[in-house]
Amino acid sequence: MGAIDEVRVYQRALAAGDIMEFAVDFPNRSLNMEIRSDNSMGASRIFIPADRLYPDGFTVTIGEVILICNPLKNVGLEVIDPGSGNPPSEFIWDPYRQQLIVLNWPGDQETFRVTIQPGIYQKILPR
Repeated sequence: MGAIDEVRVYQRALAAGDIMEFAVDFPNRSLNMEIRSDNSMGASRIFIPADRLYPDGFTVTIGEVILICNPLKNVGLEVIDPGSGNPPSEFIWDPYRQQLIVLNWPGDQETFRVTIQPGIYQKILPR
């Protein structure tokens, strides 16, 4: 066997519902996914290689919900905008498995766009 020249980390998702679209943009380190939720199937898990691809943190959007992981704060996942009244307790960051766990999607039997992008989302306030 020869030496391994390249190791590519990839996104994995185990979703409660149907994944309608799944695209990874490796040069920009982003993931775009469209899912039709089904909360009766249990929790969803999305692997996010934070240590390798997002050492400066990342932002996750799930429909209207905005989550960030800022490694400088060392508090795990923060809900910046809960969208339509989604409790922050529905979203858990597992730093050891590097997984975002969604206990329940913001709506059941609805289609959501999920994005993961490098960097920390900052709300720009009007002057």
